[in-house]
Amino acid sequence: MRMHPIFQLTEGCASEERRLDPEQARAMDRRLDAALVDFDWKTLGPGGSMRQNILVIVPAYPAADAVLRARAEALRTLSTVHDVSIVVDGRAGLPRLRKIGDALNRYTPADWLVIIDDDVLLSEHFLDRFIAAAEAAGLDIAQPAHRIHSFASFAITQRKAGSLVRRTNFVEIGPVVAVRSALLTHVLPLPDLRWGWGLDVLWADEARRRGWRIGVVDGTPIEHLRPIRFELPTRAPLQEANALLLARQPAITRAEMLGGDQIIIPL
Repeated sequence: MRMHPIFQLTEGCASEERRLDPEQARAMDRRLDAALVDFDWKTLGPGGSMRQNILVIVPAYPAADAVLRARAEALRTLSTVHDVSIVVDGRAGLPRLRKIGDALNRYTPADWLVIIDDDVLLSEHFLDRFIAAAEAAGLDIAQPAHRIHSFASFAITQRKAGSLVRRTNFVEIGPVVAVRSALLTHVLPLPDLRWGWGLDVLWADEARRRGWRIGVVDGTPIEHLRPIRFELPTRAPLQEANALLLARQPAITRAEMLGGDQIIIPL
């Protein structure tokens, strides 16, 4: 199969600390966490404390009802500021994007859509701080940075010292992403994909053309607990993404997409 140029290069891949020395990766995270302890989140301004209407969708792996209910209740504690509606969908046999699309057919977020996979560890006060930082930076699509000890794909999404928020040219579609509701008419309907890889490349291309502000919030890092599933038979997720990009032909290059990040709110 002919490969799209995005997949013909390996530049911009995530650093290898987690695989090579997990304890060292955790030590790096502890040092970066210490730099956040004294940050006064109130300095982000009034936008960070404005009450928002947020829809949180969790496209979960199939699990017992009791486990999913516990997951939903845990998510409710992530915000003390906003009006949060939570949809946890653990139906077996349905693709992730189908679960997200079904939830959006039933609920419309007034301010933000936040998608949270079921295999991430979130920091204390996560949702309040994440949305506050995205609002203060004027982002339209945002993701929290990966911790150093996290299964990540791209270096640009790994947390950076001295940064609370960075403007980037790329934001992943998972494991956690937030989309301002005003953009939903442009990103919906979601395509009929099994895994959804490559969709974030199309978002990056469209963001550049439309002037959307996208970025990574380093101040609310997450840990992705499951590895990226490249080992699936026939590398089906990669093949699906490749077919999508060959069909849609985004103009953005890999170097443009995974480079050029700038700190817009320093720590």
